[in-house]
Amino acid sequence: METPDQLRELFRMQKALNERIGVKTDGMSEEEKTKWLLNYTRAMQQ
Repeated sequence: METPDQLRELFRMQKALNERIGVKTDGMSEEEKTKWLLNYTRAMQQ
């Protein structure tokens, strides 16, 4: 079953991209993560 591996790879790649642009989600609170995700999805919709 390849889907879980592909999903893990997508998350790994997104985390690497986030770190390259200065976003460190590991140190964020749940509230900060939620706010960041909402802002990210809003930006992607523009």
